[in-house]
Amino acid sequence: MSIRRYPGVSPFTEQQKNIFFGRDNDIKKLQKLISLRNQILIYAKSGIGKTSLLNAGVLPKLEKDYTILKIRFYAYNNEKSISPVEEITNIVKNISDKNTTTILNKIADQTDYKKTLWHYFKQLNLRNKNSDDFKFIIVFDQFEELFSYPQEQIQEFKEQLQQLINDNLPTEVKQFIADNPDLEDETDILFDDLKTKTVFAIRSDRLSLINKLTDKLPNIQKNFYELKPLENQQARQAIIKPASDSGNFETPPFVFKTQAIEKIIDALSNNQKQNIETTQLQIICQRIEDIAQEKATHTLKTDNIEITEADLPKFEDIFFNFYENSVAKTKNKAETQKFIEDQLIRNNQRISLDEIICHDYVNKEALKTLTDTHLLRAERNSTGGFSYELSHDTLIEPILISRKKRIEKEEEEEQLRIRNEELRIAKEKAEKERIERNKERKRQRTIIIIVSIAAVVSILFGVFGFVNMQKAEKTLKQLTESQFNKYIEDANRLKDQAKYEEAIEKYNEAQNLIPDISISKDSIIICLQKLEFKDRFNNNIIIIDSLINIDKFEEAILLANTTSKMDYNNDKINEKIKTIKDKGSIFYYTNAKQMYYPPNNEKEIAKEYLNKALDFAPNNKNILEFKETYFPNNN
Repeated sequence: MSIRRYPGVSPFTEQQKNIFFGRDNDIKKLQKLISLRNQILIYAKSGIGKTSLLNAGVLPKLEKDYTILKIRFYAYNNEKSISPVEEITNIVKNISDKNTTTILNKIADQTDYKKTLWHYFKQLNLRNKNSDDFKFIIVFDQFEELFSYPQEQIQEFKEQLQQLINDNLPTEVKQFIADNPDLEDETDILFDDLKTKTVFAIRSDRLSLINKLTDKLPNIQKNFYELKPLENQQARQAIIKPASDSGNFETPPFVFKTQAIEKIIDALSNNQKQNIETTQLQIICQRIEDIAQEKATHTLKTDNIEITEADLPKFEDIFFNFYENSVAKTKNKAETQKFIEDQLIRNNQRISLDEIICHDYVNKEALKTLTDTHLLRAERNSTGGFSYELSHDTLIEPILISRKKRIEKEEEEEQLRIRNEELRIAKEKAEKERIERNKERKRQRTIIIIVSIAAVVSILFGVFGFVNMQKAEKTLKQLTESQFNKYIEDANRLKDQAKYEEAIEKYNEAQNLIPDISISKDSIIICLQKLEFKDRFNNNIIIIDSLINIDKFEEAILLANTTSKMDYNNDKINEKIKTIKDKGSIFYYTNAKQMYYPPNNEKEIAKEYLNKALDFAPNNKNILEFKETYFPNNN
């Protein structure tokens, strides 16, 4: 099975021991310390490489002399977790020959004593009694997780571990030996030394938690080893040597040009000002491995694959993807993103925040997830708690880019919300004005009725006023019709200028003068429709722009085509359609190439993307050449 040359954020495994470089001195020192001492405590900051040092460096060199049991306690889960003692017991049972009986089986059958860790390790030892030098190394990796368990389980663990380390026979076993002197030949072996060593690996920011165990394990802090970040020369070995290894890897061997190596070192060491964290180095090297694979597809097998300075990706892009992937692992991505981008960077510098302040923005689970991915680092502070900060300065720039994009998106959404609110208010205002105009028309009609009644009364009171009244009515009618025509003329002009709101006002004034003429009513309806049409068109344009910004080009083109049928501002919508087709074809063509080439090698997905690119740009020369080259039979 082929493997990666660089594991990225994952620790090195035993299978990757041949490509674990840069830690020769640490391997030699820690191996010697374990050989000489029975209890070793190794500690380092998160992301420095404790697990990798043990898995791929030290433990493979000890396997021929010791039986190694690797124990990992994961964070306590009330529903899923078993106790630490059960975890260890299950591992020991799995490597033991259950069909071989020993004196302990007889003791267990004849007495009622609790089977502790001592019992299971002793049983394993007895079942391998033919081995003259059967020795254990129990390795507790990420030991800080133990302290997330209930107190009674921690107490049980340290009491049983004390009994195991000190090889103390349980009281029931001692009593059985005393009661059965005839079995002395069988029970003497129970006094043989178990030869058990323990290695505890813990993050330095959790080191003080060890104090909770010293009442039962007083020597746990006596022999310790601090693992430090990589020095520049160590980092060079970790970069260069895995690349040139000829083993069974996903990528063929490749080499780095000197300028490329120095650029990587400078970026990770802050221009030689600090040592280099393993996780940061592996993230970058894994991406470069992908680039080497891409170059291999275009290089003859007889040619050497070289990584030059020009081949190196933008480090901010690598860490941007790393940042996004880390945030995506939390349950509330938006909340986590705002916390990191708005709180952990000030004045373009990373800052450290006390965990109490952090909890105002994210919960404990999110903080743990971010530290487990090595995006954040936790350090014990002077108050006895922890402070959190970004794990490396190289993360600042990509996070600031992410923040800028987020704020721009938030502003666009806010502008869209404001526009929709304005449209809602405008519609409510128009409706309110319509109601008021109806009231005004009713009032005017009432006045007309009153005036009409008064006119009738006037006729009754004087025949002589009849002629004068007719002249007055004729004059009033002429003036009314003249003003009506003036309003209609002005309204029509405003309508032709697409000033629909002002046109509606003029039509309403004309309608108030002569309510029974339908021309103004029909025109008002047309203007209202045009006004709504205009609002829908502009709203669609805003939505289309939003869809383009989030790469939803198919939805954007559907809405644009629908909008073009409105026959409103054709130049603008035609320009928008061209933009969608241009950007959509580039987007899908780029994705097609990315999925086609290694490391993805997803040919069918690449074909789908290519077809979508052709939907947007059927005559694009580059896309057609790519199709003809790699999918000649795809019609």
